[in-house]
Amino acid sequence: MQNKTCGKAVVAGHICLDIMPEFLNKEGTKIQEILTPGCLAQTGRADVHIGGCVANTGLGMKILGADVTLMGKIGADDFGAIVKRQLEEYASADGMIVSEQESTSYSVVLRQKE
Repeated sequence: MQNKTCGKAVVAGHICLDIMPEFLNKEGTKIQEILTPGCLAQTGRADVHIGGCVANTGLGMKILGADVTLMGKIGADDFGAIVKRQLEEYASADGMIVSEQESTSYSVVLRQKE
């Protein structure tokens, strides 16, 4: 007989905010042509999501039913507040360390709307 209960788990490590602006362009324009130094690039909506192994793996485990605690460090800044708010949607923010001395890690993910 298989044991169908999961043990407790901790996912600890890197957590960040992924910011994904949508670049608006004419068909056939390459991203290198859009991101020219000194030029203004027209953007549309920006998607903002939490990322990093803590969010990706930890929330995936939680959604699948595991008893998991997420642990990472965020800054006491606006990006940290967004990360914390998104984690609270899954009741997973309690394991975050909030640092007054450091800023929240973030990534700008470049993508081109097809």
